[in-house]
Amino acid sequence: GFLPSPADPKHARFLAGLGFGFLELGTVTLRPQPGNPKPRLFRLHDNGAIINRMGFNNAGAFDAARSLERLLPLPVPVGISVGKNADCSIDEAPKNYLETLKIMYDYGDYFAVNISSPNTLQLRSLHGGEKLKRLVEPMLDYASGQKKVKPFFVKIAPDLEDKDLESAAALAMEKNFGLIATNTTVNRSAVPAYWRSYEGGLSGKPLRELSNAMLSKTAALVKGKVPLIGSGGIFDGATALEKLNLGADLVQVYSGLVYEGPFLVKEILEYLEKRHWRPRHH
Repeated sequence: GFLPSPADPKHARFLAGLGFGFLELGTVTLRPQPGNPKPRLFRLHDNGAIINRMGFNNAGAFDAARSLERLLPLPVPVGISVGKNADCSIDEAPKNYLETLKIMYDYGDYFAVNISSPNTLQLRSLHGGEKLKRLVEPMLDYASGQKKVKPFFVKIAPDLEDKDLESAAALAMEKNFGLIATNTTVNRSAVPAYWRSYEGGLSGKPLRELSNAMLSKTAALVKGKVPLIGSGGIFDGATALEKLNLGADLVQVYSGLVYEGPFLVKEILEYLEKRHWRPRHH
């Protein structure tokens, strides 16, 4: 799976042709917002990494829905990542996410609830047990009342405390939604000191170990009861298979595609085929 921007979904059509089994578009917020001041994206070439502090820059849900209306259907399933507006308080977040979901609902095959970007103030506090419940329940209730009930995934941070991970996993099993492990990290221990002053989420190769640790903890907690998507530091077939072996049902790439180019997907697929990997079914 790949996560292109919803601002320009025409890219999605050719991305579908690269061999991706699904695409995730976003993150979309209810109202349009410019994101953080530029520069807000940095390549750490020597480390195969990216730091971004985009801040959910997007045209807003109405615009994204209009674009998707023109674009769809695509030959592969499309997920839509939803987030909250920067100026929306944590208390108001459940309403903000729900309104976004309602506008986008017809266009997604699944929905990713992004509570883990480090670039929206306090967003990560939504991982907390009660807060997470208050956030996802209205969305799941809304979906269950629609003609087509669509799957949900909550995207978690790699920097989570064990207790927050445990409550998120418990809620996932109780409410039957999947988890995406993981978003980018605010940890800088795997990159040179020079980058410590750069705020934002770190992705790419230095995220891999951290993300894998989080994925295997998550897999141990959910015991195969809910679907897991592994993301963070996939640069080739071996690092994709590593996540699948740790318990991921699906994997996503982003930074790997930036550094390795469009044929990364084909390389991963061929690698998995050579090793006779077969997906588990949920």
